Amino acid sequence: MSDTRLIKLILSILVLTFMGTSPAVSSGVRESSQNSNHRTTRDGVIFTLDTSNIALGEAYRDPSGLIWGSIVTANGKINHMSQRDANKYCNAGNARLPTYEEFVQLAKYLGYGTAQGYSPYQADGKTDLLPGLSGYWFWSISFIPNADSSGYVFNGNTGVIDYGALVSSGCAFRCVNKRGIEK
Repeated sequence: MSDTRLIKLILSILVLTFMGTSPAVSSGVRESSQNSNHRTTRDGVIFTLDTSNIALGEAYRDPSGLIWGSIVTANGKINHMSQRDANKYCNAGNARLPTYEEFVQLAKYLGYGTAQGYSPYQADGKTDLLPGLSGYWFWSISFIPNADSSGYVFNGNTGVIDYGALVSSGCAFRCVNKRGIEK
């Protein structure tokens, strides 16, 4: 974190404290040092609980500022649908599906390409970094060049990005957004 950014954060907290308002309430983001508000990868990358968009469910902000929502469920079951319908669902919650590039960055945060290798789990080795990450394929909003009927999908178990038929209903999905940035 840059010195300027750190100073601004400290000043914001002081102002909010002086006004009698908790930063967690005013910003929608819990910046506490409590473990329940942060999730850490094996490589020490920190994801912070972010409640700024209730439609994202239990969501975590990565170091780039992208907020990753929970895996989408319906009646307690993982919701699978086509890429088009998944994106419509996300758009209704002021979010969107992640891009190919965002999934690449997520895989890197989780150790893809490092000596330790990819792991969808927190540093404890057993709890998903993002709720519902391991065990599923996820839709991306990105399309395969020169392939009208295929889009990229991300394997939460391995960090591999592949492709799937856009009309298939075989993929789970999670929505993303950046605070203050519309779809």
